[in-house]
Amino acid sequence: METKADFRNYFRLQRKKLTEETLIAYSESVFASFKGFFEKGSKAKHVHVFIPILDNQELDINPIIQYLWSLDCVVYTSKMNYALNQMDTVLFPSGSEVAKDEKGIPFPKNKAVVATDALELVLVPLLAFDRKGNRLGYGKGYYDKFFDQISSKDIFKLGISLFPPVDQLPVEEHDIALDACIYPEGAIIFGS
Repeated sequence: METKADFRNYFRLQRKKLTEETLIAYSESVFASFKGFFEKGSKAKHVHVFIPILDNQELDINPIIQYLWSLDCVVYTSKMNYALNQMDTVLFPSGSEVAKDEKGIPFPKNKAVVATDALELVLVPLLAFDRKGNRLGYGKGYYDKFFDQISSKDIFKLGISLFPPVDQLPVEEHDIALDACIYPEGAIIFGS
């Protein structure tokens, strides 16, 4: 595999091969790893999450979201702004009603866009990542744009992956690397 498209095709195919039982087990492992990671040293109280698209066989991070709510963290997520080709940040408090937009992306209903200056930790969905923290998303560049536009450049970027790292992914100038990544077999902190 040489191009991002090659890697995307490969990992989309691998994802489709996973059984429901495997996805449940992987999601439970990722939750346990996240809890351990968070309890070990994260002092983040303002956390941006993604709402998983379970129909696309994404990891179910709803237990992570519930856990953050139980710790009284301020939880945020994104609502797609297709007119501006970007993600807008919205509050995602416990009990929020979730809907899907015209492209099937879940978001909390009736939430106003908020500033990003308080964010400390962002959970990042991805298809693959490498041993240096480079990530492969879904190809639209939304998270790169999001990281570029947020007020606090000091946020911790934590990938959530179905698969372990590959040796190396193709990287472009605009790509923003992760600080750490959690996957079913464990976690990696980059640069440590």
